Amino acid sequence: MESMEACAPKDYLALLKEHSEVDNIPHIGNDRNVVAPAQQINIAAAVTRETCRSKYLLVRSQCIY
Repeated sequence: MESMEACAPKDYLALLKEHSEVDNIPHIGNDRNVVAPAQQINIAAAVTRETCRSKYLLVRSQCIY
């Protein structure tokens, strides 16, 4: 939200805030968050580096599938 508040037009931010209040959109993370009313939950386990090396191509410390 800090980047939105720093860069976006004030009228646009006011519309976003009004929209979140009218639609009763929850503020996830902090009370100023009127833009992203969701959160990401990762349910898959991370792939280990050893698994990358044995099953996939390891490039620049990233698994490429």
